[in-house]
Amino acid sequence: PSAYCFPITKGLLETLLSAFRKPPQEPSPPHLRTARTWVGRSVYLGDARHIRGGRGGEVVYDVDEVIGMSMAAMEAPVMMKSAMEAEAGAPEEEFALEEEAAEVKTREKFADTAFFRPHIVTSAKTGRGSFTFTAPEQLTSWKIKVFAFTKDVKEGTLTEEAVTRKDLMVRADIPRFFREKDKGTVTAIVHNESERPLKGEIFIDVTEEGKKINHKINLTDNKKRFDIKPGGLESFDWMVDIPDGITTYKVRVAAVTGDLSDAEERELPILPSRQRLIESAFITLSGSEAKVLEIRLKDDPTRINESMVLQIDPQLALSILNTIPFLIEYPYGCVEQILNRYVPLSIVNEIYSEYPAIRAAVAKIPDRETVTPPWEKDDPRRLLTLMETPWVWQSEGRPTLWPVIDMLDPEIVKRHKETNLSRLRSAQLSNGAFPWWPGGEPDPYMTLYVLAGLAEARRYGVDVPQDMIQRALRYVNSTIPLMLEPEERELALVAFAAYVVTSYPRDEFAEARAGHKAAESWVVFLDRHIYAMTPFGKAYLAYTHLRLGNRARAGELLDMAMDGAREDPVAGVYWTPEKYSWVWYSDTVEKHAFLLKTLQELRPEDERVPGMVRWLLFSRKGTVWKSTKASVAAVYALLDHLNQRGALAGDETFTARWGDNTYSAIVKADDWLDEPIRWQEAGFEITPEMSTATVEKDGPGVAFASMTWTYSTDELPEPSQPGMLELGRKFYRRVKEGDAYHLKPIESGGEVAVGDQVEVQLKINTRSQFEYMHLK
Repeated sequence: PSAYCFPITKGLLETLLSAFRKPPQEPSPPHLRTARTWVGRSVYLGDARHIRGGRGGEVVYDVDEVIGMSMAAMEAPVMMKSAMEAEAGAPEEEFALEEEAAEVKTREKFADTAFFRPHIVTSAKTGRGSFTFTAPEQLTSWKIKVFAFTKDVKEGTLTEEAVTRKDLMVRADIPRFFREKDKGTVTAIVHNESERPLKGEIFIDVTEEGKKINHKINLTDNKKRFDIKPGGLESFDWMVDIPDGITTYKVRVAAVTGDLSDAEERELPILPSRQRLIESAFITLSGSEAKVLEIRLKDDPTRINESMVLQIDPQLALSILNTIPFLIEYPYGCVEQILNRYVPLSIVNEIYSEYPAIRAAVAKIPDRETVTPPWEKDDPRRLLTLMETPWVWQSEGRPTLWPVIDMLDPEIVKRHKETNLSRLRSAQLSNGAFPWWPGGEPDPYMTLYVLAGLAEARRYGVDVPQDMIQRALRYVNSTIPLMLEPEERELALVAFAAYVVTSYPRDEFAEARAGHKAAESWVVFLDRHIYAMTPFGKAYLAYTHLRLGNRARAGELLDMAMDGAREDPVAGVYWTPEKYSWVWYSDTVEKHAFLLKTLQELRPEDERVPGMVRWLLFSRKGTVWKSTKASVAAVYALLDHLNQRGALAGDETFTARWGDNTYSAIVKADDWLDEPIRWQEAGFEITPEMSTATVEKDGPGVAFASMTWTYSTDELPEPSQPGMLELGRKFYRRVKEGDAYHLKPIESGGEVAVGDQVEVQLKINTRSQFEYMHLK
């Protein structure tokens, strides 16, 4: 027989089989009824030729006979009053059976699956295998499926149906749950499966923690009489009023005649009628200023406060550096990857050299092995919600199979910077161009891309080999004139080329002078087709005009690029994503960062600069910057802004006046905060005055502050007040007029009838882009 046995001893399948072999533990109340599976554990292997009644409804039968036989004889356990005891009792006309009803054994096990065992070995001689199981106490029909497999991979399948029933059956037909203060109906159905009329009484009792509570729910008359014909059924209804209190009731119905009886018990969860709501307010503090946080709620006598949290989140240079994804050391590398390792590494290395405090402070940032940092876990409320979403795995940080370069370790950064510069030099072709892959064909875009990266590195003081730049510029100056075509892709490429060649001072070497002269003719061509260019392309052209000395035209083009910007008092200044935002000349984050850089260069005092910085910071908090190229562009722009304002080396002081209390905190430029600055009040400690707080910041950087109020209420919630996320809900009745349906609003206090079609519309408005939205 062992030759036919394939034991399963480990892995996911073994875990699943183990779960099927034992009854699950009942969850603690209150809870909803869900599909539960319960099976017996005993197995009988042998050549059983007949069904044998066992304790608790156990049956033993062999596989061959279970396929063809009727299972009507498999009844659930029954405890009944004997006919002799009935005859010795009260007259038949009087149905004083309440005491007998209380003694009837109650059916409580209602598994949806009666039996499951995928590994039954048959006898080598007879080909038979037997097993036993205890049927659930569900009075219903069951579908039996048998699958057989032989050693030589033959298979067979049979399906039969069996019934577990009694002559007298009672079923409790109750709602899936009630809520506090509900009024509803509990129904019981009595079946007569015998061949004679049955007269008797049906009883209903509701208990809570073992105590009868019929009076508590206004269930005054708990018994009714029935007279049912053979094969018939009858239903009985009781109205109940559910009081306050979250709990789980047990509803027991019992039917008794002179010689037959049955009882069933079901759980009835009572869920809260109160709604648990969260309101929040949000402000941004830029430089030294004070602002007021306020949450306005209507008067509500049913409100119960849970907690209020006041939080300040300083946006420090360290947290921005931690945003840069760790660079992946692929075993194979295209020129783009080599450059996107070299440039960030070289710039970060210069930052460490220029700001020794930051170099020392990066040691405080927690180590990680993932490419992207784990999502912020400073708020337990957000963590609890995150566990119910599909994003738990991503929140731990994006892993990789390849080694990663830790950009927060100055020694590693310095070593890898030199290695990648050597690889980049070896990839340059003899004509000065760069291919996509070392040894490939020369590519104009990739050559421009390398030149742009090297120019960015030079801007931060990185010593870049000048001969590489000169050779690449010669190739660009001779190739771009062949691409002056009024197509979107070519316009973007020419605008990028003009920006790149003017990144190098004209008086530094001959190739730079030739590049500036060529760019003067390229911008004329671009100006003729300006309305076909994206905002990113217009920003490139604006920067080029600035470098060519035409500041007025640069300002006009910048205005055109900024024309599509939206300004939000909370989220800041931003652009909606382009139709094809994945294209290099339309990338949302990179475009925003470049426009911020251009605006700071042309108009450093522009009032929209803080708003653009604010949006980038929001984007970092709400989404994951998956592209190293876009991430580094954003970090460059933010570091430029912080450097101009002296925030890279400046300390900040925060003062919060909240209710009767005043709080203060000092954050140094080289501090690493594992979690934001937070103060919290709970329950009865929350006073009406705490709905307003004044937060003051003294220092050059940017910080966020928020107030969150969590409470429950019996009142219908109003739409949330303006904030980072706004949620509104409206109810409509669908009414058919003629051949079409129309929506008619249902106001608060309105009524709906049974059968009405109700449509609920949820309106969600966010002031920034988020990685995901979880609606519960």
